Amino acid sequence: MKTRLILKLGAAAGLAALLIGCAQVPFTELKAAQKAREDAREIAEKYAPDDYNAALKLYDDARTEIEAQNGKSSFMRSYAKAADLLGQAKTGFENAQKAAETKLAQAKGAAEEKATAASAAIDAAREALGKVRKTSRNRADRARWQSEIDGLSATLEDANDYVTSGNYDQAVGYFDTVLKECDRIQTEISGS
Repeated sequence: MKTRLILKLGAAAGLAALLIGCAQVPFTELKAAQKAREDAREIAEKYAPDDYNAALKLYDDARTEIEAQNGKSSFMRSYAKAADLLGQAKTGFENAQKAAETKLAQAKGAAEEKATAASAAIDAAREALGKVRKTSRNRADRARWQSEIDGLSATLEDANDYVTSGNYDQAVGYFDTVLKECDRIQTEISGS
């Protein structure tokens, strides 16, 4: 009889240990998702915010699920859903980072193309201005055009600084302004 009681107690203790051991917070998945979030944050918030925010929602849902399970009796806890959400969040953060890196490369390429075009436009405007016959009637126009081209050269330098600092969207805006204004100046010069 004592032997049966000891066996029953031993089996119950083993089952309890098994249940408690299976209901552990998924720390490995949590740390992996946190690392993926940190790795993706800076670039993905700017270049892939929708993907990043979707992964962040999964991460937050997993944290909420962990808190909900922590509030339950140790025999009733199950972190399987939280572990699954953390895995999805990790994958989401990794995908957001990849998408952001692709968009960043595209933005850099577009800025570099605009930089080349803007520089060529300034050169073309200078060349067109150099071909204008100097007369007393157009002296003021020539001076204005020269001043505007010099100002656009300064704007081009500012835009190139934005490219150097990685602010490609801002740089493209400046390059577009240079292109538009150079086109306007060349149109005015050709009409004079």
